[in-house]
Amino acid sequence: MKNQNVISKRRILMKKPKKLLLLATVVSILLSGVNLVNADALQFNTEATACNLTDVNNNFFTNSTPLDGPNDSDFYMVYNPSSSIEPYIYTFSLQSPVSANVDMQVVIYNETKQISYLNKNIEDNGISQRDSTYFILNPGEKAYIRVHSHDSSYSSTYNYSLTYRRT
Repeated sequence: MKNQNVISKRRILMKKPKKLLLLATVVSILLSGVNLVNADALQFNTEATACNLTDVNNNFFTNSTPLDGPNDSDFYMVYNPSSSIEPYIYTFSLQSPVSANVDMQVVIYNETKQISYLNKNIEDNGISQRDSTYFILNPGEKAYIRVHSHDSSYSSTYNYSLTYRRT
């Protein structure tokens, strides 16, 4: 009987480390999720990782987010498929946050990946103002819209708002 009690106690003691290991695994998975969320803030920082607005919604989109830092850029992309028979007209509007001047630039690439249009000097209306532009995408063309700080000032607490419409 004494041996059975010892064996039972050992089984209970063996279950505790298993439960602790399971708990530690769950906690580490949850904490790794936090890191993934933080990494998401960095995902639109290049043309290669641009947010594909065409896949989000073909005709209208609004995004409201802060810049991650004074030298951060957020990239967005729209395209007109080669199979399209008509050009698309895009209108973009960028609302700067209350405490910062955020600007946008547009680069359009043709089917052979050559720059066919570059606009670095979109109308800049200043802090907490709205800037806007429009452009035409011919079949096979792709446009990247870069949102960045005008003068390295930024706000991590106030969002800029980017809106586009395709007609």
